[in-house]
Amino acid sequence: MRWGPQPPPDSVLMDLASLKAPVADAAHAAGLSARWVGCHPMAGSEQSGFGASAPGLFKGVRVWLVGHPDAEDAMTVAADLWTDLGAMPERIEAGRHDRLMALASQLPQLASTALVGVLADQGIDPKQLGPGGRDMTRLAGSSPGMWLDLLAHAPAELVDGLRRLSADVSELADDIEGGLLDRVSDRLERGRTWRRDP
Repeated sequence: MRWGPQPPPDSVLMDLASLKAPVADAAHAAGLSARWVGCHPMAGSEQSGFGASAPGLFKGVRVWLVGHPDAEDAMTVAADLWTDLGAMPERIEAGRHDRLMALASQLPQLASTALVGVLADQGIDPKQLGPGGRDMTRLAGSSPGMWLDLLAHAPAELVDGLRRLSADVSELADDIEGGLLDRVSDRLERGRTWRRDP
């Protein structure tokens, strides 16, 4: 990673990338660990660019903060900034953040993309989808370029999650084909319970 002209020595440097370990390594290599804070607001949508901006975008949103142990002052400044914007800053270690995002962000994106592939192959038009179908396929409208950059550095947890999802979907198909609706019901109830907990 290349850094531009050096900012004033008392400034705090922040980024908004969705992966943190590579940026943390670059900040450390550049001697900026004490001034850098990685920020990842869990906000936005599948849209990109200035046109996708919205007032109150960060209100009530969790923002992950990553920083070196020497960056305590910078972390405080960053946390105060996000709090002033109405967000909820929370600290996390870079590697843990990236492993979490592999499952909480990248896996849903790829599941949505795979679902769209099946629907498109079956001749389903997006206009034929109901609310559930629109919700499930929304992420597939994201920028491929953004995701390819992230996936180039994805941790192993993403591949493991994809394989687990594939196995679960295969088991569902087997259960439905075999008329084992009690097992399907158990899965549906588990999903409903998990989704209602928040």
